[in-house]
Amino acid sequence: MFRSLSPGVSIIIPVRANRVQLRDCLRSAIAACTSIAEPFEIIVVASDYDASRYSDLIREHASIRWLFSPRPIKFRKAVQKGLKTARYEWVYLLSDDMILDPLALCALLPWRGWNIFAISSQICFKDPQKHREETGWTRFTPSTVPTDSWDALPDDGFTVRGNFYARGGASLFQRKLLTELIRHSAPYDPFYWEDVEWGTRAWRKGWQVLFCPASKVWHEHRATNQKLFDESQIPRIQKRNRIVYYLRNHLGEESYSEFDKIISLFDRKTLLEILRPDRAIRIISGRIGTSFLPFRDMPLQYAWRNYYLKPPDLSHRPLMLVVTPYAVFPPAHGGAQRIYNLLEALSERFDIVFLSDEVDGYTAVSTNCFSALASFHLVGGRPEMNSDNRVERMSNHSHVTLREQLRFLLAAHRPSLVQIEYAELSPLAALREGSVPWFLTLHDVQLSGDGSRTAEDEYETGWIKQYDAVIACSGEDALLVPHEHVFVVPNGATIHGRKCSPSPDRPAILFMGPFRYQRNLEGIQEFLQMAYGSLRKLVSGLELWILGGQGASEIAAGLKCFDQPGVCVTGYVEHPLEWLQRCALTINPLQDVRGSCVKVIESVAAGRVCVSTREGARGFAQAGFSSLVVTETVEDFIEPLAHLLLNPGYRRTLESVPEEDLMPFSWKHAADLQADIYGQWMMKERIASPPGF
Repeated sequence: MFRSLSPGVSIIIPVRANRVQLRDCLRSAIAACTSIAEPFEIIVVASDYDASRYSDLIREHASIRWLFSPRPIKFRKAVQKGLKTARYEWVYLLSDDMILDPLALCALLPWRGWNIFAISSQICFKDPQKHREETGWTRFTPSTVPTDSWDALPDDGFTVRGNFYARGGASLFQRKLLTELIRHSAPYDPFYWEDVEWGTRAWRKGWQVLFCPASKVWHEHRATNQKLFDESQIPRIQKRNRIVYYLRNHLGEESYSEFDKIISLFDRKTLLEILRPDRAIRIISGRIGTSFLPFRDMPLQYAWRNYYLKPPDLSHRPLMLVVTPYAVFPPAHGGAQRIYNLLEALSERFDIVFLSDEVDGYTAVSTNCFSALASFHLVGGRPEMNSDNRVERMSNHSHVTLREQLRFLLAAHRPSLVQIEYAELSPLAALREGSVPWFLTLHDVQLSGDGSRTAEDEYETGWIKQYDAVIACSGEDALLVPHEHVFVVPNGATIHGRKCSPSPDRPAILFMGPFRYQRNLEGIQEFLQMAYGSLRKLVSGLELWILGGQGASEIAAGLKCFDQPGVCVTGYVEHPLEWLQRCALTINPLQDVRGSCVKVIESVAAGRVCVSTREGARGFAQAGFSSLVVTETVEDFIEPLAHLLLNPGYRRTLESVPEEDLMPFSWKHAADLQADIYGQWMMKERIASPPGF
């Protein structure tokens, strides 16, 4: 079992020549502490030779612990002094020119966890008209020399996100981890960029840094530093420490041009400070230490694309880690529909951590689909590739950025099981360690079906065998998989609560198939070329509605076959059920496909007849649905479609399918099957693990 964290929070406030603002800071800290149902303490580390100057504050706040230093001490030393006396496992570092919102700690504390290093509050300026160059939500650009970091405006006021680093003046830290990291902060004295290194090294050691926008503080920017340092020196020290950070933590190409860019930033005073023996030695040792960190290649530029939807689960439900190579939220294609609906149902039994590639495919709309997840992690970085070679595709999709993010998540979350989606990611099995079961879903099995084995088949089969079990979407696909444990979890539809109305008289055919899947584009083109023209001569006023996903209209505009009367191409549609209710029937003219087409069972469940090729009906043809009409070729569509469109009364007799016949193809039933598969291996893993683990 994971180490449980004891309750309680220590607030550490370093103070240096800022007695006036300290009064408001203390009052806000006490108000915030009294709002939590945990023990707390407030520690003031005052760098002032005359403690009597604080006598009135000491009398006013008798419960506060005061630590005085007779001479000025740096920020790092003040924090270390507070950490040594702190009683609790979590410490909130609070600048003396910050004002805590009364509910700031209440918002933060639920997000503590064994795998969390720090949680930042949202920083707001006291002057609402002032430009918010400081928000507490930090990002960085890896390609800049030296590294550039900045604060971004939160997308909303409640979603907890990943954070490049937690600012040292308004964040909650796990005390033992901070104590370890702060020991190496001397090169940054007197201030700035030491907290950037804390966050960087925490991530690279396997700890997470969060930003909680619901926790707010108000700040008077640089109020303390402006009293102690010449205004011109503050940006110079910032620039110097930015370079120190880069030299200690960046592991780039180390070319002459790279260091030329750094040298050009130095003035004489800054150069001498960096070359001072004690600082130079620490820079070199820091750089060497960075190269040995376990997650040194962690893609930190994507840290802000981590979404944390649920605080750590104290009930210790099993945690499943799911990985997909394609953008799936909102679900705009069949594979995405499958993943979305299965996870929605499985979330009742598991905490789900989700990792996905194609970061640019996710928009603000995507967040509406996250509710079933505990956390959601996005990356990019997949190299461009135009080859159809399966070996090259698998290598391309299992790229280094995705691998490193997965390696981090495996360590940071210690899942009970790992679920890999699509054959393209099967090489990720190379990251397996220990006895945690790994499962692979093959959405469409591309292995040869004639008994022969190509070089591509051999390569893919080698990775497939690295998994404990393989899940196929149809019985036909399962027969092609050379693995001892192959299970069928069919694609499905939402069955419960469905409301099916009879199809209208309007002769409108619906095709649902995103063009990003080449078989969809090829299938509808073949229908338009081989069947649509002839069918239109037989059926007056015939229409064809095509839901082709993002970019479909632009693709269709360049192809002559789409330029026919009655053809309407639409891009992404969030609610295809509305289109199903308005159409007369649907088609699935796909050839040379594997897996099973979600569009078929969605049509049947919505009470619409679907005319499909035999290959397009894989996984459903044996179910005996009256509303599934199967032909051998696309050209064979003409006769049954004409009959169904010209005889709406007959068509409606086929549309109604009993719910009991549909239940084996409900998403809930599919999720139950998948959960049972997981349970078998989780039970084996528990039996194999010694007590206490």
